[in-house]
Amino acid sequence: MWLYNFGLTCYVWIIRLVAPRHPKARLWINGRKDLYKRMAETIDPAARIVWIHVASLGEFEQGRPIIERIRKEHPEYKILLTFFSPSGYEIRKNYQSVDYIFYLPIDTLRNARRFLDAAHPEIAVFVKYEFWLNLLRDLRRRKVPYLRRQMGIIFQDFRLIPSMTVYENIAFAMHVTNVKRSVIRERVEYMLELVHLEDKAKVYPDTLSG
Repeated sequence: MWLYNFGLTCYVWIIRLVAPRHPKARLWINGRKDLYKRMAETIDPAARIVWIHVASLGEFEQGRPIIERIRKEHPEYKILLTFFSPSGYEIRKNYQSVDYIFYLPIDTLRNARRFLDAAHPEIAVFVKYEFWLNLLRDLRRRKVPYLRRQMGIIFQDFRLIPSMTVYENIAFAMHVTNVKRSVIRERVEYMLELVHLEDKAKVYPDTLSG
């Protein structure tokens, strides 16, 4: 892990060194200035947040149908979109189908904690594979179970969506990532059977005992 953190530190120093002569590197640095202050001033602390992270413009376009589907089918959530690269952020920073758009901070231990504290997401969606180890570690430390495929869904603090049944809560991650209905049904039924909750499929979370 120390090698990972050391590599990130070197990466930031290199970007800072070339920033005066490289416009894209300069955008990368300037876009992260006062990030947590801006997040605190913008993000409603009472909002239920779906956090969607994309590396750049290509990943954004792949994730766009998911964003718009969540916006349409789950208006109770605010959507936070983050980019790692200026090539995505600068082009889509005024995208109207989300509520908040920021750069993702470099993945240090401190930044991971501060970002998750400020964002307080209930659900996180990672487009493609991005292994930000400190963020993932902090999510695990907060007891966040997660499913990662080509798109990953993370539910924070084991929170369930109260307006959905048990079946719908389990199926949600697969549903937004366009898994076939027949496959969803098979997997959900298997998981319910595994934990002996077959008879609870159609009930709502607030009717379940702890």
